Amino acid sequence: MPGKGESFVVRATIRTWVNQFFAQHPRFGQRGYDLLRISGIDRSTHGTKRFFETLARRGFSPQVVVDVGANYGGWSRVVKEVFKDASFFLIEPQEEMRPFLENFCQNTPGSKWFLAGAGSEQGELSLTLWDDLQGSAFLTPEVEAIMPYKRHRQVPVVTLCLLYTSPSPRDS
Repeated sequence: MPGKGESFVVRATIRTWVNQFFAQHPRFGQRGYDLLRISGIDRSTHGTKRFFETLARRGFSPQVVVDVGANYGGWSRVVKEVFKDASFFLIEPQEEMRPFLENFCQNTPGSKWFLAGAGSEQGELSLTLWDDLQGSAFLTPEVEAIMPYKRHRQVPVVTLCLLYTSPSPRDS
């Protein structure tokens, strides 16, 4: 039986293979398919639905939900189950997530996804990419210097205010 560290490596390896498959075969993502565990906890969204159900019971009902770092849209899909009438703004700098996010927007009227990162000012940043495409991040130069994995891509960065007042960058 694998130890805790070995289990993490196995999960990360499987997720890497799955993401590579979907990157090579985008039609599956466009149709809403993903590979998920049938048992256990999805740590990325565990507790999310319960939290937002509690807010909804207390009268919270957003018209727009913003998901910064949307990745494949898993968090937004969970939140959409609670706030069915809300529109979603999904901000994600990884082109590889296009089929998942386009599928989400096609099935969620009034929603848009933006191929960009979010920041305090508009511009460009270097995005550090991991093989599993889930831990990708904008790192400070100090952290970047000690990271063993060095795959980067320059991506646009937009402010939330800009997104709210302009059309989707993927539409222009």
